[in-house]
Amino acid sequence: MKTIDSSGVGLPAHHLGEILVHSAVVTKCDVTAEGDVDACDGNGWLHTGDLGYLTETGEIVVCGRLKNVIIVAGRNICPSEIERMAEAVDGVRAGAVVAFGVTLADGTEEITVIAETLDDYDEDLHRRVRRQIMGNIFGAIGLSPNVVLVDRGSIPKTASGKICHLEAKKMFTEAK
Repeated sequence: MKTIDSSGVGLPAHHLGEILVHSAVVTKCDVTAEGDVDACDGNGWLHTGDLGYLTETGEIVVCGRLKNVIIVAGRNICPSEIERMAEAVDGVRAGAVVAFGVTLADGTEEITVIAETLDDYDEDLHRRVRRQIMGNIFGAIGLSPNVVLVDRGSIPKTASGKICHLEAKKMFTEAK
């Protein structure tokens, strides 16, 4: 197992990149309607599409999916890290936060966080929760997100309870 950057260069421990696996039990091809397609690169590595890093002892830490990465100011930011920081705020419903990038009219991208609150709308509570989410994220990565607080059940989820990131992003960007 290894992680690589966007140029295909191997990464040292604790550097976020795409996770690749190489093993005798990894499938060598995918079966499609058009026939067999190579699943691995020329050196036998399977690009998982997962984002993560290796520890010093070689253990893998999965942080999310490569296609869900938020790119702001040339930095790759993992949505799950942003979501955990927002979810840690008192007044935010556990498992009901989604973070994604939004491209602005000037071509720059900003981080947007949508979080469900535990209680019905209360202006003071919302102000405090929004400020704390912004502070947690700014303190960790040095970027200020756009924070939108919504009522319980507003963030779309699958039948098994997983957040639908793309659907939530679409709902938010179409509402603007």
